[in-house]
Amino acid sequence: METPFELAALEHAHRYSKWIYSSVAPYLGQRILELGAGIGNLSQWLPRRELLVVTEADEALMPKLKAKLTDVDDRKVVLKKIDLSRDLGAQVQSYGIDTIVSFNVMEHIDDDLSAFRDQIKILKESPAVGPKRLVVFVPAHAFAYGSYDKIFQHFRRYSARDLRKKFSAIDSTLRVQTFYFNLMSLPGWIWMGRVKKSVEFKPGQIKLVEMLIPFWKPFDYFIHHILRLPLGQSVVAIVDVADEKALQV
Repeated sequence: METPFELAALEHAHRYSKWIYSSVAPYLGQRILELGAGIGNLSQWLPRRELLVVTEADEALMPKLKAKLTDVDDRKVVLKKIDLSRDLGAQVQSYGIDTIVSFNVMEHIDDDLSAFRDQIKILKESPAVGPKRLVVFVPAHAFAYGSYDKIFQHFRRYSARDLRKKFSAIDSTLRVQTFYFNLMSLPGWIWMGRVKKSVEFKPGQIKLVEMLIPFWKPFDYFIHHILRLPLGQSVVAIVDVADEKALQV
């Protein structure tokens, strides 16, 4: 099976994928579950602490994913086929997860609210010790939805406000932090997807972004974490979840 366009386009964009990982790295715990790993573009950077469970729904992507995870036979790394349309808790409850992370996955799920609710429930019921967090990285801004989103089969793009509203609807006691990421790529995405209605990435576009990342990265951090500018190619939500025992105290 041919690798989906969205994954293939970024397969060799190592600086970009490592930059994405670094944006969420401070929030990852000891027992991590990654949803929708694809071909492992982000999985390869995730930390190997107590446990890393890397999951994917598409059986055809498993060989490439396993090739990226050279340490998959290590007891700390588990590769598992997961069907997100089934009861997620029943498929992962034995792992005692303290962090659930997904990179550009939730926009592919029609009923994302139910999926978020399932993920929160898993964390609340987990026996893991220490902080429990849901880490969500998704494309930002409905006004940027264009031809690329259509061919990637995205149901939506998000805003920080959208994410906070969804989590508040699930549980108003959840602590939610949001920030935007990668302003540099947003104008080009709008130009190519909304104006030119392009249906393919040109290698030169990816190479240009890769080349500029070392210079842009500190500036992007400043405008999103210091100035809190609400614009970017992506938006991140960090959701702190109290477990069931804490809620009963």
